[in-house]
Amino acid sequence: MLTSPLDRVSYRHLTPTDEDLQQIMKYALKAGILRKPIDLSDLVDRRFIPADIQPAKIPGTATEPDTGNP
Repeated sequence: MLTSPLDRVSYRHLTPTDEDLQQIMKYALKAGILRKPIDLSDLVDRRFIPADIQPAKIPGTATEPDTGNP
């Protein structure tokens, strides 16, 4: 199961860098998903990415131990 261990699924580092996006575009071109390179600024609007992203506090996880109280 994906819940054991508790940190098996990570939702950290979900903001790709420009270099990451360039690499993805390279693979998409090679796979034929894209026909030509695109300007990533036409695709990605970083204004919607918060400057400070904090992990969610979920009871029973590494970030928030389960107290057993409902």
